[in-house]
Amino acid sequence: MCTRCAAVFTTLEEIVLKDVVVVSDESNKLAGFSRDKLFLSLYSCLKHRFDPINDASALTATITSKLLRNSLDKPLSTATIKQTSLIALNRFDKTAATLYSSL
Repeated sequence: MCTRCAAVFTTLEEIVLKDVVVVSDESNKLAGFSRDKLFLSLYSCLKHRFDPINDASALTATITSKLLRNSLDKPLSTATIKQTSLIALNRFDKTAATLYSSL
C-alpha cells in the first residue's frame, strides 16, 4: 500500500527469458531470447488493427508459451520462432501474417 495516497498495488514477476532460453540464428550464433523483439515484430504487423498493442501482447504471450514447451533443454532456432509466430498470426489475422512473412 502506498503510504502517501493509500492506493493498493501488486507486482508482476516474470522470468527473464534471455537468461534462460537460448536462440540460435542461421549462422549458429547464440543469443538470449528477447520477448521484446518478438513483441515489436508482431506489433509492426498489427498496426492496421484497432488495438495493436493488446493484440501484439496477447500473441506474444501465446507464442512464447508455445516456444517454451520445447526450448529449455536446447537452443531455439530463429526459424522455429518465425514459423510458430506465422502459424499464430495466420490463425489470428491473415493480413498481419502476410506482413510478418515479408520481414
